[in-house]
Amino acid sequence: MTITQQETETKTDLEQAEPKSFTLLRIKAVSKRTGMSRSSIYEKVKQGKFPKPIKLGPKTSAWIEQEIDKHIYDLAAQRGA
Repeated sequence: MTITQQETETKTDLEQAEPKSFTLLRIKAVSKRTGMSRSSIYEKVKQGKFPKPIKLGPKTSAWIEQEIDKHIYDLAAQRGA
């Protein structure tokens, strides 16, 4: 089966990302990695300035580690790192 260019262009970065398995981070790990408080993380998610979490259950969320790493990289790139 061959994927056409149009199909490739419609896939998100996450769908095209390698590896095919992802590591999930809970809020404490995200807070530790970013240096941000829990409330700041959720506020930035609400503003669209931070990756959205994945709901694992009614009271449980996690973030994809690769998205958090990319967010940190993008912040560093914005400051000219």
